[in-house]
Amino acid sequence: MDMSQYRDLFVSEARGHLSAFAELIVRLEENSADREAIDELFRHAHSLKGMASTMQFDAVTGLAHRMEDLLSRVRSDEFAFVPDLADLLLEGSDMLADMVSVIENGEGVQPDPAALMESLGAFTPGQSADDDKPNTIRDSDRAPADLPGSQPQFRKSDTFKSVRVKTETLDRLVGITGELITTRYRLTDQARRHAGTALDEPLHQLSSLLRELRDEVFQARMLPFVVAAERFPRLVRDLARKQGKEISFQITGKEIELDRGILEEITEPLVHILRNAVDHGMETPDDRVAAGKPHGGSITISVKRDKDHVDIVVADDGRGMDPARLREKAIEKGVITPGQAALLSPQATLMLVCAPGFSTADQVSDVSGRGVGMDAVRTAVHALGGALAIESDIGRGSRFILRLPLSVSIIHALLVNSSNMTIAFPVSAVSRTIELRRSDIHGEGDRMSCSYEGRTILLKSLNLLLGQTVAPLEDNVLVPAVVTEFGEVTVGLMTDRLLGQQEIFVKPLGAPLANMKILSGGAITGDGRIVFVVDASAFI
Repeated sequence: MDMSQYRDLFVSEARGHLSAFAELIVRLEENSADREAIDELFRHAHSLKGMASTMQFDAVTGLAHRMEDLLSRVRSDEFAFVPDLADLLLEGSDMLADMVSVIENGEGVQPDPAALMESLGAFTPGQSADDDKPNTIRDSDRAPADLPGSQPQFRKSDTFKSVRVKTETLDRLVGITGELITTRYRLTDQARRHAGTALDEPLHQLSSLLRELRDEVFQARMLPFVVAAERFPRLVRDLARKQGKEISFQITGKEIELDRGILEEITEPLVHILRNAVDHGMETPDDRVAAGKPHGGSITISVKRDKDHVDIVVADDGRGMDPARLREKAIEKGVITPGQAALLSPQATLMLVCAPGFSTADQVSDVSGRGVGMDAVRTAVHALGGALAIESDIGRGSRFILRLPLSVSIIHALLVNSSNMTIAFPVSAVSRTIELRRSDIHGEGDRMSCSYEGRTILLKSLNLLLGQTVAPLEDNVLVPAVVTEFGEVTVGLMTDRLLGQQEIFVKPLGAPLANMKILSGGAITGDGRIVFVVDASAFI
């Protein structure tokens, strides 16, 4: 029987088992008595072995079977789950992942698992003080292999109610939906130019159907954050062990969903932040105790949805960042001048870590020190139309806050006129719009501000920032401004005219416009105008 037609399904399912495998191993390192995790780990190994056997992938079957045998000994309380066992199982998980990759690509040489299988078969944990402790797992907690609950179970989603769709197909659906929305605005514009209301009802119905289509297509592309976070526990665990640090890692909000495209682009930036947190942020156990802190540190990722955007916060309780040292290093590396350093606010000083080539590391290592990590993070976040903010307290830790849209393809935008350009602000980046008279504006040039609801708002000319003609302010003319804020910084961007909100289909810009950090994309309105989507955080 030809099984090649089922290869893609095997690869997809196998990767699901392996990603869960790595997460469970790290979880067991923190709590070796977690009977539920041990049973689930065993089931993943058993399921992978069965799938590989059906597909006649003998090498995968053999290695998964040895890992299953070893986990069976843990389940039967022959020995406890110890760090040496975790290392061995993670090594097996890595080799299985390599094997699956070779199967997926249909080329390359499969790794030889013989030596690892021998190690798995001969594994005996070293004697330690923990080995002499009485076993606290009750017989009633055990799940013998002959009980129904201990057998591999089919997931509820494995029915004919769900099908697998290629990501390329979903991308095309988003593109077609975006073009339909643009065409709808063209039809509406044409209907306004002609007398009569015969088209009002069908256009209204078309708008409703397109909104429903857009929502369904977006939902099909949405994935939970855990998909991107699968490798983070393993990453933190391996780096911490390599550097002799003790770190507890937690993720909250795993179930929050984002667009697949955003998850793909944000994974590597989060890896950079986590590596910096372990390498730069966290102290060694001795240093923490000397500073009056607990022996082990903690790193957390929390994901929260707020209306039409998602906040991802990476926090640690490490040493924090010293603004004075950041300014000193920035001057030393030529990132800023001493005069510029004296004018920096605390928030702007912390953002120095995102400057190209900036690093506080004294030596370059395989983890950090080259000054490219945080620069790549800021670039990636801005390219998605999001914003990055940093908070830090010396001796107490740091927080990296990533604010991201739910989708980057079809968005609600506020359109404004800036001289001869039409500019779009993602609605998620706009706090409010205000209208000012000349008497409300204090200062001149780049030092303008106004008072609004009891606080001072820094004002900037959008025309000036975009290199457009700046008209002089007249006494009796209202000046509209788009107010955007992130963290503790609030800026009002003065423009010529507010055009209102509209749904737009955003497309990436080509060179040389793609090199402008203040622009994140472009769109075409129903009347054929070209609209540039701006990154509001870049103005801040």
